[in-house]
Amino acid sequence: MPPKAYYSSEIQQTTAKETAISIAIKQMMTMKTVFISYDSYGVYINEEQAIANIDAFAEKLAPHGYEYFVLDACWYMDGTFMDTYNLRKENRDRKSHIDQYGRFIESPELFPR
Repeated sequence: MPPKAYYSSEIQQTTAKETAISIAIKQMMTMKTVFISYDSYGVYINEEQAIANIDAFAEKLAPHGYEYFVLDACWYMDGTFMDTYNLRKENRDRKSHIDQYGRFIESPELFPR
């Protein structure tokens, strides 16, 4: 039986797919390990909780390759959130803290230091 003939477009598609897979594998192997506060606290974290988590992060996660601690979601808004599912509705009347350059800054209510 003669070998299967390939058209150049089939070879290019295979090569492109293999290249994409190879790049994805390399990226996964070099991704940074991160702790993101939203995954554990949603929008409910305050300064005391954040500091306690950063201390635990430094002691328990950093030695195992974790590099970044991300304080995520609503650290720049006053008040507490009652229901994460109504977050957009609740945010309408909440004060956000923004500096003169348009960047979010911490809420003095949640992060008083």
